[in-house]
Amino acid sequence: MLRDISNQQGSSSQKEGEGLTGGQFICTTFRPEMLLVAEKTYGVRYQRNKSSSVVVVSKEEALSFVEGEKQ
Repeated sequence: MLRDISNQQGSSSQKEGEGLTGGQFICTTFRPEMLLVAEKTYGVRYQRNKSSSVVVVSKEEALSFVEGEKQ
């Protein structure tokens, strides 16, 4: 679904004469189907000092986390 939307937006930009520009869509989710079409996945790591950081994680690690949250 997201890939279809992205393709539609890309083709409408070209029709309107706009140059191809990169873009990003950031979505926080616990839905595995969203991860399956993601180009990059991120995780939030929480430290003991109550701070957090965002890191790139593999698609497998993200899916494992999301599947674990279901239980």
